[in-house]
Amino acid sequence: MSLIKIAFAKHRLRPNRRLGQNFLIDDALLERLARIACENSALPVLEIGAGIGNFSLHLARHCAKLLVVEKDRSFEPALREALAAFPETEIIIDDFLNLDLERRACGEKFNVVGNLPFYATSAIITRLIDYRAYVDRINITVQKEVAQRLVAKPGTKDYGRLTCLVQFYTQPQIREIIPNQAFFPVPEVDAAFITLQVLPQPSVSVKSGKSFPRLSKLYSATGEKPCSTAYCPQDGTYRGRKSRKLSSRAVCHRWCGGKRCTWPLSQKLPMRYFDICHGNHSVPRLNRSLCL
Repeated sequence: MSLIKIAFAKHRLRPNRRLGQNFLIDDALLERLARIACENSALPVLEIGAGIGNFSLHLARHCAKLLVVEKDRSFEPALREALAAFPETEIIIDDFLNLDLERRACGEKFNVVGNLPFYATSAIITRLIDYRAYVDRINITVQKEVAQRLVAKPGTKDYGRLTCLVQFYTQPQIREIIPNQAFFPVPEVDAAFITLQVLPQPSVSVKSGKSFPRLSKLYSATGEKPCSTAYCPQDGTYRGRKSRKLSSRAVCHRWCGGKRCTWPLSQKLPMRYFDICHGNHSVPRLNRSLCL
């Protein structure tokens, strides 16, 4: 029986599937992930979803300062017992999404680490990007499929809104693929440990950085989109009023910049926007009405 199962039996605990609790049980794997996560050991580490502290123990050995956050109050006794040898570790029993990261940072930047619940991955990543001024690097365990989406190239089927947002502010890198058998209880899918290095400046130079996240929310990440405005890359404007479904063959037949524009309207805005920025086209101007 693994140490985590012994701890669960001792404290009469059980994983809460409603909270997406799947715990890593391979100590050798946890040690490898801790070494990757704490490559810059001088930075304080913030762990999201500490559980009963089995990953926290490995992190505490490799970092100067550790702050752990756990939502499930039933895990608090086991978590405090596991970290008793590291009294300087701060334990917070609360939902990370309610945490005031700015106040906790105290002028420092965190190295964020976490085995994230799969259902809350997008919400947590989005919040960390919102607070990127207080984050140096994000090291998280997510579904393998999600990790592949985060590192996807523009124009591929895996590229979507979250990909666009993540690659705009960070440099993602998959560090290790984790089989589902490494978890307790065993999930249906494999996972991946991915690093998101926060960039000092967005990866693309735009007129208004505040506009980009909002633009990426205007369109769905999958399928055909209801469209109330059509983006024309040649003159950087958004046109059209009626909401309608756009087929894969719909194009913008307008005179733009002195010549006919045939830009496919059905392309997802985040993907096309990033394609323009990384391709041979000039960076489009942002409509002032769409700025936050």
